[in-house]
Amino acid sequence: CCFFGTESRFDCGDTFSSLLLGEQPVWDPTFWADTVGNSGSLREQLRRARAKGVGVRRISAADAVGSMRPAIQALRDRWLGTRKMAAMGFVVRPQLFALAPERRFYVAQRDGKLCGVLVAVPVYARNGWFFEHLLRDDDAPNGTTDALVDLAMRDVAADGARYATLGLAPLSGGVNRWLKLAARLGSPLYSFNGVRAFKQRLRPDRWEPIYLSYPSRHHGFMVMLDVLRAFANGSLLRFGLRTLRQKIRHLSPA
Repeated sequence: CCFFGTESRFDCGDTFSSLLLGEQPVWDPTFWADTVGNSGSLREQLRRARAKGVGVRRISAADAVGSMRPAIQALRDRWLGTRKMAAMGFVVRPQLFALAPERRFYVAQRDGKLCGVLVAVPVYARNGWFFEHLLRDDDAPNGTTDALVDLAMRDVAADGARYATLGLAPLSGGVNRWLKLAARLGSPLYSFNGVRAFKQRLRPDRWEPIYLSYPSRHHGFMVMLDVLRAFANGSLLRFGLRTLRQKIRHLSPA
């Protein structure tokens, strides 16, 4: 049994070994207004979104799974269609509506059209929120995602939340040389550096290391293969073929 996404507090002595997978940004939402106030680049992104007519608001879970669901699903499908890599599974599957009453939904609209969505899930033990899904159209104005994060931070802060994260920036931080090589080789399909840079632009209070923890008697390489199969929905070969087809579609003339 392996555990994906553990933190430093996961300590089972010699029973488990841990492999650093990357880092996640963490904020205390009660200080978010100060973060924006001290960041000219963040304020400029928010100004750009407003200037382009982007409006952001929180919607109810009932609206998200009801009247707004077709538009949100269409946005998700458009977003997936722009990815160079085939859709992955496991913890990154975009299941936006599962346990909807416990989630918070924020939408960005321009000229009445949905152009961005942020879906947050509660982190009960920490009085906080994980901003799990942050999607936008390719033609959404600059600052759309910043505006969604800004609204979500202020909203959860108003309810007393003291913890927020956008989740793992994979293969960032002090990962071992093999994972650094994997990041370089995989960069044509997935912008590891770009994910880290976007989250860093939002001025996190700190970065926390995230690990894969596995029984010490097993070899880390084989455990990573198991994890990759989980992300590939079972078969690395079939995932590679799906990714190749997706790349061909991107290269094909319109």
